[in-house]
Amino acid sequence: MTMFAHIAAMAARASGALAIGAGLPEAASAIGVALPEAALAAVIVAGAVIDARSRRFPNALAAVAIVAGCLVAAWPALTAFVEAGSAPGLPSPGAVDLARAAAGRLASHAVPAVATAVALTALEARWRARRGSAGLGMGDVKLLLALMIADPMRGLSAFAAALVLLALACLALRKPSLPLIPFIAATWLPTLLI
Repeated sequence: MTMFAHIAAMAARASGALAIGAGLPEAASAIGVALPEAALAAVIVAGAVIDARSRRFPNALAAVAIVAGCLVAAWPALTAFVEAGSAPGLPSPGAVDLARAAAGRLASHAVPAVATAVALTALEARWRARRGSAGLGMGDVKLLLALMIADPMRGLSAFAAALVLLALACLALRKPSLPLIPFIAATWLPTLLI
């Protein structure tokens, strides 16, 4: 079994979604969530479980989250293309128009996402150099990157709220640190229902 297959199997078990392939489209449409958002949600749940158990977010799962984030960002352009092509009497937009719309939307999401990830990575490097210990995990930064590519404001807002909840939980439990991704999941997943 390859490393990616192993992590994918762990993610499926962790999220309790072994039957995702068959049930995800129906479940997503039942609550009004687009398929890419539902896939991103499944990755976040799997990541939260893995982070809670082992305090890490596997790179392969981060890659899947980033791809899902890109699909979420491009989804409106894709659905508009499909809807315009299926409307009677309307000319079907060309593939070039679809590519331009998807690329423009993706770029407008990726620029602030990458800038934020670079800034947090630099801040973390400085923190580790001064303190000699980790502050923010790189898995947390990779998940934030994926969420901000999907929706910059919603991703950053969920991350900020997760940091507040994490601080409150650490104070209440009298622990110096806790895994962050479960708190990100708790703050981002409810935004799918809005």
